[in-house]
Amino acid sequence: MAATTTTLSRLAAFLLLAGTLVGCAGVDYSPDGKQLAFTWPLGNDSRLAVINVDGGGFKYVSSTATMIPNWAPDSRRIAFANNEGVAVLDTQTGKSQLVVPDGGPIVAWGPDGRKLATFAKGEPGTDVVWYDFDAKAITLRAKVPGLEKAEDVMPDLVWIPRNSGLAFVASVDKAADVYLMEAGEVKKITTTGDVVGLALDPGGQRLVWARHSRNPKYILLTLYSFDLVNRSAQRLPFPERVPGINPDPRTGPAEVAWVSFSPTLERMLVWTSADAPQPPAPRPDDLVYTVNRAGTESAIVGRSPHGGGKEAITHIAWSPDGSQMAGLWTGKDTARLETRNADGTGARTLRSYRGLGGR
Repeated sequence: MAATTTTLSRLAAFLLLAGTLVGCAGVDYSPDGKQLAFTWPLGNDSRLAVINVDGGGFKYVSSTATMIPNWAPDSRRIAFANNEGVAVLDTQTGKSQLVVPDGGPIVAWGPDGRKLATFAKGEPGTDVVWYDFDAKAITLRAKVPGLEKAEDVMPDLVWIPRNSGLAFVASVDKAADVYLMEAGEVKKITTTGDVVGLALDPGGQRLVWARHSRNPKYILLTLYSFDLVNRSAQRLPFPERVPGINPDPRTGPAEVAWVSFSPTLERMLVWTSADAPQPPAPRPDDLVYTVNRAGTESAIVGRSPHGGGKEAITHIAWSPDGSQMAGLWTGKDTARLETRNADGTGARTLRSYRGLGGR
């Protein structure tokens, strides 16, 4: 179980590492694939901004600090977290409203945009919360047994359209497992304690998740699926070794901390960390790879150096069709927004920031 605890702490650092410059960095594609919403420096703080995927049309759209944006299905509204909870911004009017006090930062929209789900402080522990925009109110709260805080939930909150259910990975008693929530009832559907990524297949019939290996130098990770109708799980084919990541145990990673599936499930982003060497040797960078589902090819798409204020990748997101990805890199006084193809090629910087004096 100790390995799982380390995995979650490093994952939290990966997603929220932005120093004092941009707070909790985040980036997300609009559902129509035309724009990106992202957190961006403004003075000593950060604001929510949008930009076209071709690099034009940059503008700030919020007047308060924001964290981890999430577009609504209408490509107009954006949910985001701040110090008060989860708010929703109308990008056309510029107005925002707090919808879930003490909620966030992870959000999932219903497919018609009339509801959203998030996590919020409960009494005690943490609840899953549904907000209904027609009712203009929170319509359901459900306790997740043993879940102490929202930070113990991985960034994979999955809305299941067929029954408005939810699936997520949460760490309870230091074990990361998949939970399924339907009709206000929470059920734990894995018991391995080593889940590091979750997605819904494009047909909406199966959950797919990744489990980290105890020794990724020899077995990088394993994949499983869960049929939501028949309630049966099966292991999916995936090789033990992936070229470029762990072809040789002497150079393979020490840990797989997070796996993010593309919307089509054709590729994955895999975040890995290496063994810490004996001082005074510097610790190797944590690496983010793009990997095809067959496990036959990989490419590095991001690095997170340790210490020294170096620029590190802090958040990355898939485009709706899975053909592109967008990432945020931040350092002590720097920030960079970049897009690239799903296979890691075609890197393009859309926006950069150098110090408080200019962009």
